[in-house]
Amino acid sequence: MSRCPHGLPLFDLTESTNRQARLEAMYILRAAIRLELTPRQRTCLLMYYENGFTMQEIAEQLGLNRSTVCRHIGKAMQRLQKSTEYVPSLCRTRHYALATDNTV
Repeated sequence: MSRCPHGLPLFDLTESTNRQARLEAMYILRAAIRLELTPRQRTCLLMYYENGFTMQEIAEQLGLNRSTVCRHIGKAMQRLQKSTEYVPSLCRTRHYALATDNTV
């Protein structure tokens, strides 16, 4: 499955061997998703990364153009990147971790 071309990474929780650091990073990411994103950005981002939908599938389900979905995901990634910059040891890596519970 291809990923959004924006490709701004968030957290690679596999690189940290410190369990507490991983938990804190997940908390920060969940909070950023909940507090920093618009409802549309949050929906598109979670459908894409957490649920594995393609951009085209998201577009069809939400009644949007594929380019609009890609734009929402890109802007969401930029906002999350900016809001999580103060976690330098976990930011800017190649793997993504999104909240999997219903608190997001």
